[in-house]
Amino acid sequence: MSTSRALRIFEERYRSISSDIYKFCEACNHTPTWQQRQLLDAVMQGKRKIAVRSGQGPGKTRTAALVGLFRLIRAPYAKLIVTAPTMKQCKDAWLGEVTILLREADPFVAKLFDVTATAIGVCGCKPKDWGALLSTSATTEGAQGQHRKDMDIIADEASGIDRGILEQYSGTLTN
Repeated sequence: MSTSRALRIFEERYRSISSDIYKFCEACNHTPTWQQRQLLDAVMQGKRKIAVRSGQGPGKTRTAALVGLFRLIRAPYAKLIVTAPTMKQCKDAWLGEVTILLREADPFVAKLFDVTATAIGVCGCKPKDWGALLSTSATTEGAQGQHRKDMDIIADEASGIDRGILEQYSGTLTN
């Protein structure tokens, strides 16, 4: 196969999974439940703030992992901040689910991401340049200084995060 043909195939596949979250789910070998579809639909509609009601078993963390990875590949050099009350929650819950998801995904998708203990790089970039960073903030100052045109924040277990920190992140996103 010629290099130009291989590049064309890569670009077509990348464009497909980065423009439709359901195609991304398919490439990750994940079939969303009706509850998960509600969240995925909100993401595809471009909703800026999405809250998910708590409950046991509907796959909130799996869906948050899918959404986070999808949002990272939507735009070059996108940034994702994942925060929770403790780093253990960030690592064990969210990043743990990402690891499982990528293990089950099509190799094409899995190779797009480089997962470390506290971050995810995309397409060979350092996580701070294009990727996801896990962060817990004890103060609102710790949540400051995060800026990027294509930036998202996932607050896992948001009820346990100080309201001031959530407001700081919210203000960052409006900029």
